[in-house]
Amino acid sequence: MGLPPVKRGVFPVPPTTADFRFTIKGSALYAIGLKPPAETEKAEAKLTTFHKGHAKVERVTLLEGARPLKFRQEADALVCELPRGLGDLPYALKIEGAMNGFGV
Repeated sequence: MGLPPVKRGVFPVPPTTADFRFTIKGSALYAIGLKPPAETEKAEAKLTTFHKGHAKVERVTLLEGARPLKFRQEADALVCELPRGLGDLPYALKIEGAMNGFGV
């Protein structure tokens, strides 16, 4: 029988622009993007959890500088336009609106 093969590689797997963590405070939901888009990539955050029909987002704010962001809800995701030059560190978005099922 023996032991299973050893899995080699990078652990943990480095985050991508699609990796988010969420928390709630008061009536707002916060989405923390683990990796901002590179300068060569399209500057937007795509959150599939908040697609049209699943949530009614009224406002999205980048916590750094409390900057309101342009956004649109598509059939498959909430798409937020991010400013360039966010660097390599995680960033946080404050999402406000009617989000049933998210505890908000």
